[in-house]
Amino acid sequence: MPRGRAGKRPPGARSGRPARRRRRCLLHTAAAADDADALDLPRRRHPPHSHTSQVTDTGLAQLGQSCKGLKKIGLENLQVSDEAIGKIAEFCPNLGEVNLFKCKNITDLSVASLAQHCPKLHSLKSSFTMVRYC
Repeated sequence: MPRGRAGKRPPGARSGRPARRRRRCLLHTAAAADDADALDLPRRRHPPHSHTSQVTDTGLAQLGQSCKGLKKIGLENLQVSDEAIGKIAEFCPNLGEVNLFKCKNITDLSVASLAQHCPKLHSLKSSFTMVRYC
């Protein structure tokens, strides 16, 4: 990489290392939810019985109401219901990516709600759920 005077990198040049992207916890970003495009719950960061296990269907419905511009959501390995996914789909029509991996209570009803309310949906991860006809 060409260097400027005194051996320094030009402004905006990267060090060659890939940028680390921090995952933000849904509970920590709820305050800034209006500005968020994507919400992912942390994976492998917290112990199994951490605060992420306290995410409820009501909380997800409230999140959907306050994040109408949401484009991506990761709910991997949470105990959420079809009703909660229906509310998220109803309130967040701009969803393009939804990760429901290992959400064991999710059925075909969630997929139907997402298909009905989210015309921009292009990625749905539903492995290890109760979804049978996708």
